[in-house]
Amino acid sequence: MRLFFLLPIVLFSCSGSTEDDNSSEVSESDSLSSEIVIDEERVTAVEFNNELTYMQEGMLDQVDILFASDSSNVDLNLENAIFEAQSSLQKLEVMETFENSDEFMNAMKDLFRFYEEELSQNFGNIAIILKKENLSEVDDNTLEAYDLSFSQKEAEAFEKVFETQDAFAAENKIRLTDQ
Repeated sequence: MRLFFLLPIVLFSCSGSTEDDNSSEVSESDSLSSEIVIDEERVTAVEFNNELTYMQEGMLDQVDILFASDSSNVDLNLENAIFEAQSSLQKLEVMETFENSDEFMNAMKDLFRFYEEELSQNFGNIAIILKKENLSEVDDNTLEAYDLSFSQKEAEAFEKVFETQDAFAAENKIRLTDQ
């Protein structure tokens, strides 16, 4: 039995080109060569965003594996998904924040808390059903109801992540693209 869940689009960032407002005058000899000026703060913002995004992707991979589980691997996959959520939360707690990143970081922490709590507290009953050889109509209905509930809660958490990520990107002049 496979449960389906809402898999939102994971966003990556990449820097766009901007002109440096503080650029100095170019002499005639300099006009023959081109120079790329890298905004280190902007690059750091991109790296920060990408690190959070990669953590999110790792969690989504674990959830996808869990929801594709069968009776032979559901317990191990559940344990791995909970571990991923917990270790990501620990990383976020000690991670150095970036300027104007508090809301984005808090949304990511909330997302990983959702996964940790939901999987620790509620998925155990689903695991029991997934271990059965023959599913009854009640089992199928329970799986469907859980899938719907999980997807709705996950979508709410992701919406907050996307909103705060967009604000972070705008403040740091980075462009987010779908991958």
